[in-house]
Amino acid sequence: MKKFLLVVALAAVFSAGAVFADHPSGWGVGLMGRGGWGYGDFGMGGGASLSLKAPSLPIYWGIDMDLGSHFFGLGVSGDYYFIDNNLVDKTIGWYLGLGAFAGISFWNNYGGYNDYMGLTVGGRLPIGLSFQFPVVLNGLEVFVAAVPKLGGAMWLGHRSGGGLFFNVGGELGVRLWF
Repeated sequence: MKKFLLVVALAAVFSAGAVFADHPSGWGVGLMGRGGWGYGDFGMGGGASLSLKAPSLPIYWGIDMDLGSHFFGLGVSGDYYFIDNNLVDKTIGWYLGLGAFAGISFWNNYGGYNDYMGLTVGGRLPIGLSFQFPVVLNGLEVFVAAVPKLGGAMWLGHRSGGGLFFNVGGELGVRLWF
């Protein structure tokens, strides 16, 4: 873990002089799918998100919804990309950001025996690639990211408690810029 953080810090330092905006400056709206694996309760999860970027704010927002046969969750995340560089012309880029998330979830199973409500909050570090289509599909972006997260969870109900969790999530999405 220490080596990973060192590599990320060195990449940030060495590329800081070449930072320029890869993403367009207008409105960005899209959909993304999420998944993850990790340690601790509420450390994993997946679902769908609405991706939003307003031109006046430097934050990339995610509005999350998770649905399962006995599960429902809502959440929000916000990321600031402090590195947003092009790799190939203005078509392929990469980004590194820092963000936060919060969520609420409800689990109902076995006729009330295992019901609970959970609250999560924490920080995230999105590291991703972005492909922006040239000419014909101008304004369409496809992105993929690995998102390490560290946070805390509290749950109330049949199994009340709390704890810390760490996970590495993945995001895959499309965004339209206008």
